[in-house]
Amino acid sequence: MAQSQISSKAVQHLSDSYEQIGLEASDIENVIVDHAYTDDKGISFIYLVQTHEGVPVYNAIMTIAISKKGKVMTTANRFIHDLKSKVASTDTNVSAVEAIQNVAKHFNIETTVSALRTDNKTGVSYFSANELAISEIPVSFKYEADAEGKLHKAYDLSIDMKENADYWSVRVDAQTGNILSKNNWTVYCNHDHNKMSISDHSCKTDFIQHTNARHNSAVLGDGASYRVYPFPAESPLQSDPVLLVDPSDAEASPLGWHDTDGMDGAEYTITRGNNVHAYIDSLSNNNSVGGEPEGGENLVFDFTHDQSNEPNKNTEAAQVNLFYANNFLHDFTYNLGFNEVAGNFQANNYSGEGNDSDYVRAEAIDGSGVNNANFSTPPDGGS
Repeated sequence: MAQSQISSKAVQHLSDSYEQIGLEASDIENVIVDHAYTDDKGISFIYLVQTHEGVPVYNAIMTIAISKKGKVMTTANRFIHDLKSKVASTDTNVSAVEAIQNVAKHFNIETTVSALRTDNKTGVSYFSANELAISEIPVSFKYEADAEGKLHKAYDLSIDMKENADYWSVRVDAQTGNILSKNNWTVYCNHDHNKMSISDHSCKTDFIQHTNARHNSAVLGDGASYRVYPFPAESPLQSDPVLLVDPSDAEASPLGWHDTDGMDGAEYTITRGNNVHAYIDSLSNNNSVGGEPEGGENLVFDFTHDQSNEPNKNTEAAQVNLFYANNFLHDFTYNLGFNEVAGNFQANNYSGEGNDSDYVRAEAIDGSGVNNANFSTPPDGGS
């Protein structure tokens, strides 16, 4: 079935069964098909969004799974019952610029906000606030619930913070300018000195089997080699460094880890490619300080890690291992279903499905701290 047919089937299923899941007819008016895709097993996933007067309701999502034969398998519902009775305000008394400035004040930051452009197709407007965010701030309207469950028309903002690794998703009341809700797309992990975690053994077995499958593949990538601590090792305490040759997965990264244009031949000979750009961010500004390890024409990244040295003396090895680890996880999860159409992280989606331009920016020796890690996951297409 074509995606349009699948989406139509999902909407029809909702029309036929809304009473069974505790909704009113008015609750499903003008439902939006936000996203739909079919996995490699033929199961289609359709994500519907509830709206009020054409404006999406934040997190009011329904997911419908349809089998290869066209049968509805499951429905996960987060629509709001009797939506219209819960709408408290529809007015827009605050501008988008004022909304951003209010968020900046919330974080104790003074900034100048400038309007950049509006995408007429999506209705999303973009702003700059250089003291607040390191990238453009997209703004659109949503309805958001307050603590009492009342819905307010709000500005929905995404802010990649300049002063730290936080990536905030924020709703600002369009009538009062108050912040209704916020959540951080960045997850942090901090480790005490001399402490480490041990992964589940079944997961390690999966890693080993996947590694063996890749190395036995008859399809080669770009012939690159990397001296790393290979999975399932979690640290230098669990393995000696090994020079892996062509570890990319033939299905997940068919042209190796240094391609970006979808044609044979590497675009980069440093630790950068379609899935990952690994670099040093010692200035903690989410940018490379330059000087990424160079693999040359043959893509040989053979850099020794000396455990007796401080981290700043092992920068090449650190970046190579980080590049390897992130690419490995890209390939590993790709084969578990986290592929292009499912919203994975790639600069170029070779299949043409899903949103690209969202490769992982992997930062080694980050100047924000030590013995830590963080990872930000904005919506598909954001890096």
